[in-house]
Amino acid sequence: MGQKIREDKITALNHSAGNITLASGAFLTIGGQQYKTSSQLLVALPTLASFQLYYVYATVSGGNPQLTISQNVNSVGPSGFSSWKLLGALYSDGTASPAFGSFVNIEGAPCSEAIDYIPVITNSGSHTLSYAKATRIGKLLRVDARFTSGAPASSPATLSLPSALNGISFSANHVLGNATPDNTTIDLTVIFAPGTSTQQVTFGLGNTGSTPATPTNANTTWSNGNGVRLYFEIPIAEWNTKALKDL
Repeated sequence: MGQKIREDKITALNHSAGNITLASGAFLTIGGQQYKTSSQLLVALPTLASFQLYYVYATVSGGNPQLTISQNVNSVGPSGFSSWKLLGALYSDGTASPAFGSFVNIEGAPCSEAIDYIPVITNSGSHTLSYAKATRIGKLLRVDARFTSGAPASSPATLSLPSALNGISFSANHVLGNATPDNTTIDLTVIFAPGTSTQQVTFGLGNTGSTPATPTNANTTWSNGNGVRLYFEIPIAEWNTKALKDL
């Protein structure tokens, strides 16, 4: 068993082209043995599932430190290893072929960068999505999306939320944020309310003086070819049911 001679020193993890890296010069204590990395450590991301939490561990193979990706929490550790050191965590994105979304801190309130996802948008005809991004800020999920509408329907439109959300805590027809259609004649503010599913929101021009404020039909709010931008926040308990750092 080696002797720990100094405090661990770990630089920030990086992502590039599907690889996670840790710069050289790190001091890592793994299973009571301390290692100094003389070169960059690199691991390729495995096949990812949409909007899932993955952990990055330092493990040892053949007497040398390496990076290992696992969905196992820190108290369990990556499969096949008797010792490890948790270095960080990341979210996958919500695209058709899930890829790296964002690193997320394991200490303090979890915060991510904006993560791409592909929402389901209903009652707005054959629309074209420009972008949709979700960001976790502690116990808030922030969504920023934009699409160009097709022929809107005579029902309020809906937009699906990222998967793997837990503890959504809004009430029925609660105003969450706003949406603005690109309209050459009028500038509309659009209010939000939960849809019939807790994994979506309903949006449309609403009467903010009523209780609750109820969205109107999409075809009374914007027209075919209008761009619509949505921006809102939703209180959540967590994103994914796994603890960021359980020990």
